[in-house]
Amino acid sequence: MIQVATSKREKLPVWERENGKIEIEKWLKGFLVKLKRTSTRTEKCRLILAVERMKFKKDVYAALWTHVQFGEENGQIFLKKISIQNMKITEFQKQLLKSNAALKNQLIGHSEIKEEKGEWNIPAELSQLEKEELDVAEAKDHQSRKHAKKSFDLCSQRREGCSDLLQQNS
Repeated sequence: MIQVATSKREKLPVWERENGKIEIEKWLKGFLVKLKRTSTRTEKCRLILAVERMKFKKDVYAALWTHVQFGEENGQIFLKKISIQNMKITEFQKQLLKSNAALKNQLIGHSEIKEEKGEWNIPAELSQLEKEELDVAEAKDHQSRKHAKKSFDLCSQRREGCSDLLQQNS
């Protein structure tokens, strides 16, 4: 049996073959630079979220902790005012505490986290780009559907022709 060598390009996912991964990455970098988001998170909320993301000594502590307190280098996690775990403060937490020193040595409740209500600020030029890309995608989809319909019609015609030949021969 003869094996036909396939090119590397054929092994790539369809979107990479059609658009090229490099072009997509370039577009994504330009898009992300222009995309901005306003956040309603405070330093306190970010500290609480950082604790939620950390690894606990016992998994059950992750669900049960009620308060946290941050010192200079270490912090403590509490369950109803009883210390259940000590932790080393991360660089991110240090930055947050530096920007709001009032949060140091303060007992912060797990329930003090507030819902994020930020919004994406999409510049008009990106909105227009997005609309144009949707139009292009819809046009490609329409062309694909037309091609599929033509193929289906052609197959149907062939089937009808074959059944006519079979009826004539019988």
